Amino acid sequence: MNDSESDQMNVFLITASRTRDGQPVYLARDFAWATDIRAALWTLDTGERDELVGWARRQEADVCDPYALMVELHPSDGLRPLTTRERIRSAGSAATLDALRYGPD
Repeated sequence: MNDSESDQMNVFLITASRTRDGQPVYLARDFAWATDIRAALWTLDTGERDELVGWARRQEADVCDPYALMVELHPSDGLRPLTTRERIRSAGSAATLDALRYGPD
């Protein structure tokens, strides 16, 4: 294992879909919902994770289907989702459509 691998750790954050438009959002440090994963509040504690999911589920006017997401925390790269699905969600719809070469010619 090299130094960069030993510096990374897995943490939890809370994600959901914004009710008004379906955009992926992340619970931010100020308890607002952010579209940028870099603004996400993260925790190592499973009890805190569960409390945050419970709080998020009571925000149904703003978000739907919140859940805890495990991501890698890198000192230099920040938060990186572990799964392809979550990497696509965190990139945003425009980046996803560009990567798929979907859109007007």
